[in-house]
Amino acid sequence: MKKADDRQYWLQQGQIKELEFIELYGSRLGLKINPDKKHNKYAPDLEYTDGVGKAELKTQSTPWRRAYELFGIPPRFAFSFDEAAALRYSLYYPDLDVYLWDEREGAVFFVNMQSLVRYLPTCQKHIIKSRVELGSATDRVFIMDLRKDIFERLI
Repeated sequence: MKKADDRQYWLQQGQIKELEFIELYGSRLGLKINPDKKHNKYAPDLEYTDGVGKAELKTQSTPWRRAYELFGIPPRFAFSFDEAAALRYSLYYPDLDVYLWDEREGAVFFVNMQSLVRYLPTCQKHIIKSRVELGSATDRVFIMDLRKDIFERLI
């Protein structure tokens, strides 16, 4: 397993996950890899196949095992969202759609950024200690409850 500080490794893993997601669900959801990603690593991950609109993919591979104990959310419904990413998306991509892919459950949820921005302040924040030790600017995540009405389960 790679360390949390190996940013290049995690960027590559994100690209692999994006390709896997598109292979599995792209045609069903009308999505493809955003061609802008070739020139801008901070561009949204996905684009609609009709060319109208962008989307971001967030993938979670392992459950928050202590989610119920810490946040009162059953682990299968606890999903983290990076605080810095939420701010960046809300500022630069307010019309962005967000797909939340829970790999272990094989589930895909949908939410639009405007709804997410209104919801996130109600979520508990969690500090990821390994990132704090590294002095990361992205050490805080929101813990979302996928049972909330703003999330639509697509798959």
